Amino acid sequence: MTPANNTLEEKRNPKHYKSRSVQCIEFSRHLDFGCGNAFKYIWREGLKDTSEVERAKIDWYVSDVLVFEPATLHDALRDILVRRISIMRDEFEEDAWSLLVGTLYAASGDYSMLREYAKEHKIMKPLAHDVMFGS
Repeated sequence: MTPANNTLEEKRNPKHYKSRSVQCIEFSRHLDFGCGNAFKYIWREGLKDTSEVERAKIDWYVSDVLVFEPATLHDALRDILVRRISIMRDEFEEDAWSLLVGTLYAASGDYSMLREYAKEHKIMKPLAHDVMFGS
C-alpha cells in the first residue's frame, strides 16, 4: 500500500472508530441523523477531539434529539442493539455506556434516559428545558 492510499484508508476508517471490538457504524447505521450523531460522539469521546469539544457535540445532539424527538428505531431492533452494546460494556466509561443505551432507547421513542442526562448536565436552554421538564 502506498502512503497516499494509507492516508485515504485512514480517512475512510479512522482509528477513533476502530478502537473498540465493534465499529460504531454497526450501531449508528440503524439510527436517525440526530440519534446517530449523538451515538457517534459518545462512542468516540476521548479518542479524537478534546473532551471539551466532544462533550459540546454530544450535548448539542442530545439536546436536538430531545427537542425533535425522532422515533425511527423499532423496539425489537433496539433490544438487539442494546444486547450488543451490553457485551461491550467494559470498553466504555459507565456514564458513556449509559448514555449510549439511552440514545438507543431515544431512537425508539423512550427519551427518559436522555432527559435525565440533560437535566444532570444542564444542557437544555432554559426555555426548551421548561417546556420539556416543567419549571
